[in-house]
Amino acid sequence: MKIDAESRDQLCGVSDTEVSNQAGVSVDYEQSSFKPTTRRAVLTAMLGLGSAGCGSGVSVDTASSTSGSSPETEPPGTTPEPPTDNGPEIPENNSVFFADRSFDRASASRFLGQAGFGASDESIAAVLNRGYAGWIDDQMQMPDDASTYNYVIDNDWVNNSVGNSARFEGYSAAWMRMVTSPDELRQRMVAALCQIFVFNPFHVGQDHTRYSGSSWVDLISRHAFGSYRDLLEAVTTSHQMGMYLTLINSRREDGSGALPDENFAREVMQLFSIGLVELNLDGTARLDSNGNAIDTYDIDDILGLARAFTGWESTRVGDDNVNYWVEPMVQNAAFHESGEKRFLGSTIPAGKTGEESLQIALDAIASHANVAPFMSKLLIQRFIKSNPSPEYVERIATVFNDDGAGVRGNLGAVLKALLLDAEARGVPDKRDEEQGKLREPMISFAQLARFANRANVRLARDYVGWGLIFWWQEGFPQAPLASPSVFNFYPADYSPPGSELGERSLASPELFILDEPHVVIYSNIMLSIISNLSYRAQTFSDYDYLMVYADDASALVLKLNELLAGSNLTEQSIETITEAVNSLANSDNSEKLVRIKAAIYLVMISPDYLVQY
Repeated sequence: MKIDAESRDQLCGVSDTEVSNQAGVSVDYEQSSFKPTTRRAVLTAMLGLGSAGCGSGVSVDTASSTSGSSPETEPPGTTPEPPTDNGPEIPENNSVFFADRSFDRASASRFLGQAGFGASDESIAAVLNRGYAGWIDDQMQMPDDASTYNYVIDNDWVNNSVGNSARFEGYSAAWMRMVTSPDELRQRMVAALCQIFVFNPFHVGQDHTRYSGSSWVDLISRHAFGSYRDLLEAVTTSHQMGMYLTLINSRREDGSGALPDENFAREVMQLFSIGLVELNLDGTARLDSNGNAIDTYDIDDILGLARAFTGWESTRVGDDNVNYWVEPMVQNAAFHESGEKRFLGSTIPAGKTGEESLQIALDAIASHANVAPFMSKLLIQRFIKSNPSPEYVERIATVFNDDGAGVRGNLGAVLKALLLDAEARGVPDKRDEEQGKLREPMISFAQLARFANRANVRLARDYVGWGLIFWWQEGFPQAPLASPSVFNFYPADYSPPGSELGERSLASPELFILDEPHVVIYSNIMLSIISNLSYRAQTFSDYDYLMVYADDASALVLKLNELLAGSNLTEQSIETITEAVNSLANSDNSEKLVRIKAAIYLVMISPDYLVQY
């Protein structure tokens, strides 16, 4: 993705001080443990990174990019044996193929950044040993047996709240699962699906956010690799969605003036399934004879579907009962519209029960021709790139329609296909504006949390509570389940107005929340996390395994490039960061640790890191 001058300046942030203006970010060093000499080195490096990637309006030159650490800088025993074959397994489904057969540590690291939360030596070895497809299969076979809801109940989060108030525990529970669960691929899929099937626990009653949020994460997680149709039903009948989009207690028209609630009926079509305009299989809009896009539904479809969804009620009994959050709503026949319902070309005959009407309605939605390209493109945008080609979308939509075994809506097969596709695995031309995507802030936070706590990935409630504090009190632009509305953090087709991207109708959704103030906030928070891990989370960092690189700045930066940036740093960025690290003392372990932290920080605020290829 080439970021034009205006968007690149936006990414790099602004500052009130002359030095920070030049560097591109306004850093609050009073909140860090960096000494003045370290601060000067970091600021100097930021100046170099800014000139390399910010404000220049020039795309990254692939000729100067690096492929990762060299054998000379790799400590003994860390480089696994190469794979025995010529590359990763090619799926039998010929709609998915590889354009590039190269398969090394750099390509494995890039893959892990797309499919998970960054790389480690262990995960790179696993990919090299099993191949891309084998790694995906291993991840999908990991049991989904870590109930976030049960953990909240068993550990009495009511009386041991994080983030100053128990009302924020729903977000903490989501952070916890993202940061600590070993099944990274599932958690990335959960993060993606939660931005399609959006639910915010804070909007359904602050007294129970810990329960609604944790059980929502569990619900999405159970269906992450399963059937889209099953997921759609679980979402529709959940208490969370019933309350969030006011489906609960929606009743038939009874002559009193009350009408069926239209909210869920509208959003289930617009946001969860078919979108606003009819699509070709490749995701492009279908046009009428006048060249205009064709609407997928109208007010009559909304009214018909709203009538089909009437009669659903809560199972809650008493104020102390919280288990209803893990139960589906129940149907009350007295309040269901039993007459004929028409929508999306389908008809529910009169006399059908509420349960039968629901099944017919969801079948009609899930079988709509738009679902495959609509869902496929949204998932590609969350994992791989903001502007997938129509051919890429069509290949994945084809898998959505039929996974090769006659199954429609197999989300696991769809995810595997989009990760293995040529457009995902081929070496991207970084000069091409249509390549890559911006990293989501919460994915970067989760990556750093896992990276800092690498040696002992465990339930770190203080750490996730810290992330919650940053989101709520410091203005971090994104957190799990914290979308301000059902329309997610950003429109999927957002392009900065007045920018070169906008002129070319290229999307960059994350720029909607990564405006100048939020990039400054991101930089400050990353500094605080990396430099001293303040609050109660300080005991959860572990950079000891990087000490072997601390004396050799070049080796350290190359290793961080491999583990954090997917080997995406340019030679210029590597040189700039290496020079900054070399300027820092390394006479004892304390000074070496400062070197490591400074290098991590500079990598994670560099434009080369912020743009994922």
